[in-house]
Amino acid sequence: MYKVYYIKKQAIVGNDTYYLISKEASAVKGIIGWVKASDLTWKNRKLLNKNTKNFYIKGINQAYSRAWGGEKEVVFENLSQFKEISFIVDATVQVGEEIWYRGQLGGKKVWLSSSEVYTVSVTTTDKLGHIKNKSVKIYKDINNLRSSFNAGNNFTGNVYYIKKQVFINGQLYYLLSKKASATNGVIGWVEATDTTWHSRSIIDKTVKNLYISGAGKAYTRAWGGKKEIVHGDLSTQKGKLFAVNITVKIGKQLWYRGTLEGKSVWIHMNGLGNKKRA
Repeated sequence: MYKVYYIKKQAIVGNDTYYLISKEASAVKGIIGWVKASDLTWKNRKLLNKNTKNFYIKGINQAYSRAWGGEKEVVFENLSQFKEISFIVDATVQVGEEIWYRGQLGGKKVWLSSSEVYTVSVTTTDKLGHIKNKSVKIYKDINNLRSSFNAGNNFTGNVYYIKKQVFINGQLYYLLSKKASATNGVIGWVEATDTTWHSRSIIDKTVKNLYISGAGKAYTRAWGGKKEIVHGDLSTQKGKLFAVNITVKIGKQLWYRGTLEGKSVWIHMNGLGNKKRA
């Protein structure tokens, strides 16, 4: 009782149909015996594939040792401990109208119903973002959102490139990087709501001459944070020529990169003008 069995043979005796039930997917090994079809609840089973695929766990219901398992085949009674954990599938079967997936969970091989998992889609993007505060959680591995560390002083006060994003269970996450890359300089994933961000696009790399108006600051990065300030008061540089070599748009604002006192810096559009001012 309270188990699921394989049915690999059937027999008709008079007006009755009998099924041969087995503990294994075999009509020879693991056999229990013959049972009237009317004494069983049964569904058709079909192996769909053994392709590897990645899902995430919703954290509801149970995991079983067999697809469409019974009460005695529950491996994990409560999946909440595995919520948002990656589940790597190595076999997919259809039982009746329902899809079941087999994979490793908590060091054990289990089956999960398709209703227990969801997929994610990583897409490319181009943004810049700031972490809002020191308590923001950073996730090194998007496949394991139960492991994180706080941003603290080390990761606040900087601007980061955002080259990848992913929706997980309705929540958007951004991959933050110190470089304009999704592989180099990466610090980890954060919830989009824990960042202040703007879209980023390169306008041109045309060389142009502008002049410093004296307003604002100069940074090592466009839309830089407090740790990236090179000149905190540009009033002392007022009227100086600023030879621009790249222009980018951050949100709706333009930023210009050029050389100031031998250093490559970024200055906001409000800090520059077309004419030299006294």
